Amino acid sequence: MYPVTVSIRRDLLRETSGLDPAGLIDILWAHALPTDGLEHIGQRINYETVEAVLFMKASTQENARQAALEICRRMLSASPALAYWKLCASDTKNAIINIS
Repeated sequence: MYPVTVSIRRDLLRETSGLDPAGLIDILWAHALPTDGLEHIGQRINYETVEAVLFMKASTQENARQAALEICRRMLSASPALAYWKLCASDTKNAIINIS
């Protein structure tokens, strides 16, 4: 099992759905397919950002990162409530997006 860190941030100037950031984790679970290998989600939540660690069952760390990215893309594109949420940079080595 491999951990993959995901940071998802909302645009506070445009986001009006009133979605509680904690609800994002439920939406994430709803968009994961059995073949994605998602086993568990740990999270740290504040008003504008959800940082989650997705524990992925995969053959390599890179496969885990790709599967986690696919779940996030699926979730963000299919959920109208998340229209103003986006993946953002994270400083963790296991992050989907890592900008130095």
